[in-house]
Amino acid sequence: MWFAKPSSFNDPFDCNLSETNKYEENDITSYLQSLGLQPDDYESDMIRKSVMDSRKNVLEKKGILSLSCTVDNIRMWSHYAEKHTGAVLAFDVLNDIDYFLMPINIKYQDTYTETNFLHDQKKATMDNISVKAGLWGYEKEFRVMNPESKNWPFNAEALTEIYFGCNSDDTLVEKVISSCSSNGLTHVIFYKAIPKHGEFGLDFTRITN
Repeated sequence: MWFAKPSSFNDPFDCNLSETNKYEENDITSYLQSLGLQPDDYESDMIRKSVMDSRKNVLEKKGILSLSCTVDNIRMWSHYAEKHTGAVLAFDVLNDIDYFLMPINIKYQDTYTETNFLHDQKKATMDNISVKAGLWGYEKEFRVMNPESKNWPFNAEALTEIYFGCNSDDTLVEKVISSCSSNGLTHVIFYKAIPKHGEFGLDFTRITN
């Protein structure tokens, strides 16, 4: 699966929390000394620019996989599965513990405390990755982080189910099922979404193959 760079996310606030404008003198001194500089060598605005560049570089080196705890949210199917024409992959994380190691649960908040990368780089980085606006709460998201952005292979046994959208084409369904079969993923169970009668929701019917 593709682990994306934070700069590619669709929310401009995601992994981009406001950084403080006020740094303690001892934090500034420690930071500059780590660069082999003295406090007199830098103006305050130059220090903040240097800190922001460092923060960006740290975040952009991360590869992040965004996952959800839900499969039936119609808004997510609309946004992330091409208007219900795509599919959802379901995993049993216990079948590939190393791949899904230390998942990051997203915290949904209406407000947040500005970060201080200069004082605590680890906390500032983790806050940027794990804090999102409350209006995204319907996603029930958690994340897995790797050291770089690229396709990372997972253990095929971890893939347990595939759910096709209610507008998915039969050709896609047949192609995916055939691909799983030819690659030895005979344990995968397939479902097709069906709009519920008289309410805004989805049911899933199992596809026999």
